[in-house]
Amino acid sequence: ALTAYYGHRQNAFWPILTRLLNMPKDAPYKERLMLMSAAGIGLWDVVQSCVREGSSDASIAQSVPNELTRAALECPDLRAVAFNGKAAEKLFYKYFSPEDFAPAVFIPLPSTSPANAMLSREQKYAIWRVAISTYIRAV
Repeated sequence: ALTAYYGHRQNAFWPILTRLLNMPKDAPYKERLMLMSAAGIGLWDVVQSCVREGSSDASIAQSVPNELTRAALECPDLRAVAFNGKAAEKLFYKYFSPEDFAPAVFIPLPSTSPANAMLSREQKYAIWRVAISTYIRAV
């Protein structure tokens, strides 16, 4: 079974990626993933599994990392690793060494979660566009 990332309807992830990649707004999930891949974007959780109460990232406990170092080795053209929020970035640095991803650059981005209400969806989009547009392949 395919797990859908960012399925919450209030999360800005898919609206942001839809605009960045000129995807059809109603594209099925598998098509979105194919379009992302064609643009040179991979989507992966830092954490494979964890225990948490509710949906707050602050309550993540007993986390087990994904095999991102292996994934990076399988992607020799990896140019950047972008973090969707501070929790993902913090967990990445807890489990991984940036040297294992060299020469990739690391890009902290504002979380697309509706819990990150300090920025509007439009402000989040503007930051994401500036930060990652140079790494996206034309599709």
